[in-house]
Amino acid sequence: MSYADWLRARSARLLGPALIFVAFWTFLPIFAVALGFISSWMARTGGREVALPIWFLAIYLLTVAAAPPLLAAHSRVGGARVLVPLALAVAVVDALRYGLDVPLRGSVGAAFGSRATRRGRTSRRSRASPRRAP
Repeated sequence: MSYADWLRARSARLLGPALIFVAFWTFLPIFAVALGFISSWMARTGGREVALPIWFLAIYLLTVAAAPPLLAAHSRVGGARVLVPLALAVAVVDALRYGLDVPLRGSVGAAFGSRATRRGRTSRRSRASPRRAP
């Protein structure tokens, strides 16, 4: 199985249940408002609360997609050459967001930071018990 096939299968396993979750919580409030069970204000509030964790799916998929190439880069060139660009990316995003008030989402910096902080644990784990991607 190629990396692209593995990534496609991994994404489908994640997005299938997520789409069901989003569909359920999209249509349930519509019907509940139409039948008079809840107010439209409550449906909007509930919709925002349900949508809050969905941004994490995009970050998770980017992390899953980036893990094998970053691990290969780590193996080829060493940890500092992988970690330093990630740390610089976090610094640039934070400088733009907080220093220059450029309207960026916090998840952009979190994506780079997540990869930077997990890089060491991922590489240690892969050396301890090597596993192949399914």
